[in-house]
Amino acid sequence: KFMHMKKTLLSMLGLMTAGMVSAQVYITDQQFNPNGVNNEGLVVGSQDQNMPFYLWNPQGGTFTKIGGISAGNGVGGNARFSGDGKFVAAPMFSEAIPVITQWIKSEYSDLSEYTYKDIIPMSDKHYFAVGTSADGKRGAILESVNGGVTWMRSDYVYGAEASGYTPEGGLVSMTDLSPFYFLAGGHNGKLYKTENAYGYELIDIRPEGVTGEVDTYWAMDFINKSIVDKAVNGVVGVEMTDGSYGVWYTADSGETFAVAEGVSGVPAYITSTGDTFFMVTQNGHIQKSADYGK
Repeated sequence: KFMHMKKTLLSMLGLMTAGMVSAQVYITDQQFNPNGVNNEGLVVGSQDQNMPFYLWNPQGGTFTKIGGISAGNGVGGNARFSGDGKFVAAPMFSEAIPVITQWIKSEYSDLSEYTYKDIIPMSDKHYFAVGTSADGKRGAILESVNGGVTWMRSDYVYGAEASGYTPEGGLVSMTDLSPFYFLAGGHNGKLYKTENAYGYELIDIRPEGVTGEVDTYWAMDFINKSIVDKAVNGVVGVEMTDGSYGVWYTADSGETFAVAEGVSGVPAYITSTGDTFFMVTQNGHIQKSADYGK
């Protein structure tokens, strides 16, 4: 790879053919993304996305612009030398393709009305967050891949428009069962699941015998998470439209749920330490479950 450094001469030893061979490698002080090199040592590549292709001569340190357009913003591609090294094949620029030549800062002003209630770290840098509008009628799912420095919208639901779709009902809770499987729930009785972190599907997890309608999925958590398999034990705290409330627990990764005993109020927040669940209720109780939410 060519890195952003001052010009450097490296000696690479250890290239084994019939005997020991040494090679010289030059590193340019300009940003350069190489695509290929021919037998004369010319390198073809680009200096940035949506930029023309260049031929770089490491011996002379010169760049020659040859046109075309590199990959970026859904257009362009890579440049390649022909087998004999005499020709370059690469996408050509077209006025019919809208090309953005500079970075543009995008702010989700339409998401400023939301209050974000829960964040799930999928890894050290990969986070998801859910939010709700003040009236509880609209939700938002955000995703960050750089440790929370910047966020992007992640609201695609199966069967709905990918662009600008807003989940029905504000979202106030979420939990992960694995790095690629999690649940997100909230107002209006809506609960979403994803198995790939890029698409969400509405589901109904009401235990057998529960016939009422869910008003809000207030809190949820799973324990014994794995980077390979889905977590087995989890709990979801709910409030029903008739004012009743409860905790539903699963021992089979969410395939089925049952009603927990001893819940003293509407669940407000649930978390876990080891194999123990802790819950705060809206009427001021702190409860724990040492039997996996049962």
